[in-house]
Order: sequence, then C-alpha cells, then structure tokens
Amino acid sequence: MGRDGSTDPGWFEQRRASGGRSEDGLSERGEADLAWALDHLRAWFGGMALSSITTQEVERFLHAKRTTGGLSPTSMRRFVRLLRAILQTAIRYDLIARNPAEGVTVKVKPYRGTYLDKAEQLTALLKYRR
Repeated sequence: MGRDGSTDPGWFEQRRASGGRSEDGLSERGEADLAWALDHLRAWFGGMALSSITTQEVERFLHAKRTTGGLSPTSMRRFVRLLRAILQTAIRYDLIARNPAEGVTVKVKPYRGTYLDKAEQLTALLKYRR
C-alpha cells in the first residue's frame, strides 16, 4: 500500500517517474527549498562559464560552505545533487563534455563522542552534579 493509501501496484512507479511531485509540480516548501539551493549555487557559479566549472571548483564551493556557511552535510548534498542535475542537462545539450560534479561526495567526520567508561570518571561527574 502506498503512503497515500493507494493499493494500485503502479503507484510507486508513477511517483518515482514524477520525482515525487504532485500534478501541480513542487509543493510550496519544495519550491522554497529549490530557490534557496539555487541562490547558493548562483552566488558561487553564476558568473562562470560552464566550461570553467571544474571538479576542484565544486569541491572549493563545498569547502567554503562547510567552513564559513555552517551548513549541514545534508544541505551540501542537496547542492551537489542539484548542480549535478544542472550540469547533466548541459551535457545533454552538448554544452560541456563531462559533468564536473559527478563523483563529488560530501564527507562527514565520524562522531567521536566522549565515553565515561571508568569508575573514576563517573565518580568525578557525579561529584560535580551535587
């Protein structure tokens, strides 16, 4: 059964083919998210010729967003997916030969939590709790 209660076996294929959009296109929130991501991409890549966008430039963009933009890995992945789709369209129209965003990934540092695994650590923590 589909999320909308549909029992039609073709429901999933229709949703996948439409990109999850309704017949009216993107939702209001979807449009706002797309506009937000496009604003970030335009600010960085807008003045560049398509042929001058390199993999290194895409990685510089991501590095800048990570270090100065304070954006989450999820937001950065959204930028990469959107840029990859835009550049794929440019390939389809023979404007560039290859997609410089292809293969670019957003690396996430693993969480290195602090663990209290010794009795002395737990005792010290409880002492300051009082």
